[in-house]
Amino acid sequence: MKIFAVRIGNKYGPEYEDYLKRKLPEYDLNWIREPINSKIQLQWNKMHVMSLDLNEPICIIDIDILLVNDYKKLFEYPIERGEFVAMPGW
Repeated sequence: MKIFAVRIGNKYGPEYEDYLKRKLPEYDLNWIREPINSKIQLQWNKMHVMSLDLNEPICIIDIDILLVNDYKKLFEYPIERGEFVAMPGW
């Protein structure tokens, strides 16, 4: 599984990346640090990931997510190609 997160601009510092790297060392964590398109604002660049031609599940997370309790279940949830799954409200 590939996990994607966005850190564009200066609202969130590198400590947010460090936190996710520490919590998810066994996953392929990918960062979007530059806008994909100049017309797309900041965090909305994560939507581009859904158009990539990848042959494995992807997970798009917010950079300020707190991973607590059994958080790895989130990344182990069974999903089929073409399915879109979203987490319930925060």
